[in-house]
Amino acid sequence: MTPHQRGPKAVNMFVAVERTVYSRPLFTNAVALVGFSLLVLYANRGLLFLDLDGAYMRTLVLNQFQWMPFGIDLASNPLQGMWNVFIGYNMNLVPALALQSYTLGGQIQPVLTYTIFVLELAIATYLLGTLLALPGAVRLLAAWLLPLLTLPFIWPPIFYPIYALIPQCVDLILGEAVILVGLARVGRRSLRVNLLWGVVIILVVAWLVAATPLMIVTIVPTVIVGCIVIVLSSRTRHELLWRLISLMALGAIMFGAGFVHALIGQTLYSVPNFFSDELSTVGVHPGLEVASVFFQWRGAGASLVVLSLIGSSMVAVYKSEMPRNFAIMHIFLTTICVVGGFALVRYFNTWRGPHMLYFEISIWPFYCLYAAYTLVLVLPWLAATANNIGTKLGVAAFALTPRRLLLSIGGMCLVFIAVLAVKRHAFMPSPFTSAETSLVKLLRAEIGLEPGTKFRGRVVSFAGGNLDRPISWVDQYAHDMRVWRIAGNDSRSVGLWRYGIPTLLEYNHYLTPPAYLLLSRLLARPIDRQLRNIMALTVPAPGLLRALGTRFIISDRELPDEQKLREVFKWGRDVELRLYELSGPNLGNYSPTTLIRADNAGSVLEILKGNFDFSRVAVVNEPVDEQLVPVLSAELEFTSGAMRVRAMSPGRSFLVLPVEFSRCIELSSSRSSETDVRLLRSNLAQLGLLFSGKLDVTVAFRSGPLKSSRCRLRDIEDMYALDIVGAAKLFPLVLQEKE
Repeated sequence: MTPHQRGPKAVNMFVAVERTVYSRPLFTNAVALVGFSLLVLYANRGLLFLDLDGAYMRTLVLNQFQWMPFGIDLASNPLQGMWNVFIGYNMNLVPALALQSYTLGGQIQPVLTYTIFVLELAIATYLLGTLLALPGAVRLLAAWLLPLLTLPFIWPPIFYPIYALIPQCVDLILGEAVILVGLARVGRRSLRVNLLWGVVIILVVAWLVAATPLMIVTIVPTVIVGCIVIVLSSRTRHELLWRLISLMALGAIMFGAGFVHALIGQTLYSVPNFFSDELSTVGVHPGLEVASVFFQWRGAGASLVVLSLIGSSMVAVYKSEMPRNFAIMHIFLTTICVVGGFALVRYFNTWRGPHMLYFEISIWPFYCLYAAYTLVLVLPWLAATANNIGTKLGVAAFALTPRRLLLSIGGMCLVFIAVLAVKRHAFMPSPFTSAETSLVKLLRAEIGLEPGTKFRGRVVSFAGGNLDRPISWVDQYAHDMRVWRIAGNDSRSVGLWRYGIPTLLEYNHYLTPPAYLLLSRLLARPIDRQLRNIMALTVPAPGLLRALGTRFIISDRELPDEQKLREVFKWGRDVELRLYELSGPNLGNYSPTTLIRADNAGSVLEILKGNFDFSRVAVVNEPVDEQLVPVLSAELEFTSGAMRVRAMSPGRSFLVLPVEFSRCIELSSSRSSETDVRLLRSNLAQLGLLFSGKLDVTVAFRSGPLKSSRCRLRDIEDMYALDIVGAAKLFPLVLQEKE
């Protein structure tokens, strides 16, 4: 039964109501939205890139501009951890950031950045509205609504506040809109137009995989379901054929060019994939606010979701073909997100992966579109009621028309938000700024790193947390925030990376399994609680720290005499940090002459936990039947996207570097180098170079599509061969609290 057969009178009235809606020109709204955003976001500039995550995003823009060559690969990060891949965002491919970064030398203007993201959200929402065949006024209202609910026009935003701290995720919504709208256009025009849309879809998917590999999975379910809806809504065999061909071509190119392999490898070569059972959730997922928008902002989120369900239900009843199918899709996905998100938080307490809210991001535009549709359909009834009341009271001249009512409500909402933003400005926190404190100046002078400079060591902070009980990084974070408020720099992470100071700490969802296992068992206590993206280090073991290139230690308590106290820094009465210096750190010059073979990770840990001299002995996983001699000299230099290793040996030598081993490493020798080089995994996670004579090589790390697409998959194979999960069980963590 078609919608018209359900009731012609109802359908005609429904269409008539739609035609009464007032629709403003698109260009006028775009200009007004940009102007409004610049005004309010400037008043709210203290909320832009707020808190640690916001400061980290700005720092990543600078660091990737300096250290990661422009391209689709994720290069290594010399400022965090052991030269692992940068966090899963390619800031060089985020248009709103890259355009400014390359103009301002790695810097960005927060107000301009957020305004660009506002415009992207509005465009994405408007495009999806055309796909749903909604009236122009509905699309424009929703295009205003989504940015206002998502970004820091008010604080906290009605939608998930963390989203406002990392606004580059807006690219995912824009990409989703272009993919779905493009597929819906395929098959309706000429051959040239069909081919053009097919190319656009392929390029957008490739861009999203390269720019946001960490988060792209969040839109995959909605995009897949949306593509199915579009295919099933094909009106002719010609449309159906072209859409199927486009999707098959997309899949073939993504697989053939390695985009899928790279994405799978980067996602699965992670700590949650191997050690999910021992990861802590304490202080990370506090409640239903991570379940769904439905449970946020004291009922405001629930009201929006309900309005969207009402609007989509009306579309499902009174419209046909693609709009009806998308409405049904929205009801289906909303139910899964709300019910599934609730169940995941309340009944699956052991879940360590992303919560449903992150997948719900992909249907936020649909929430606003269908909610706006509901509001717009109610306006004529409100206008008619106002006319009747005005007539009875004898003031019909002041009765509201649908157009006036829409403008009045929209205007009042904008004025309310603007006044609220300006009023709250006096009470807003300032964005995190990293002051160059006396501690930072000393570290920058001693070990600061710039492209083309020699590696002079790392720093690691063990400050924060009550060591009389189990702690996690959350406890250390509380200490860092107190230091930041008083001294102006957290002295552990973002505040150091901003000035090119390398740290052993790594803040990254792409923490690698071998590095996590090594550090959690040798530089932390079994009772400490480890998170999936940042570790709590509590045991300053000098031997391993030296081997990993650590030269300085920051602590808020006294350390044993083996660490030399360099200086004590005090800020007021409440903050005191002690800087210790380790002698003989590995600056790329550790040349052990004794190699012990161990076939699995458990055996490696057993050996390293003993009285182990990292400068003379190394543990490898492959046979080396050669007589080794120490190197005469060695030095390590970091460049953009690579490092250069120079060494001289009177014979055959083994060099253990303070960087991480990976199958993603590419080696190229200088013409002056006299020997071939063999790469070996050393001490579970470190890179070892076996060579003779003069060594002059460039070591690059590339993880991404095309030629580097399968390297992370080979890393995963190594983890299974080393039985890294079994090693973790041999040296288990002791989680003392019920999480």
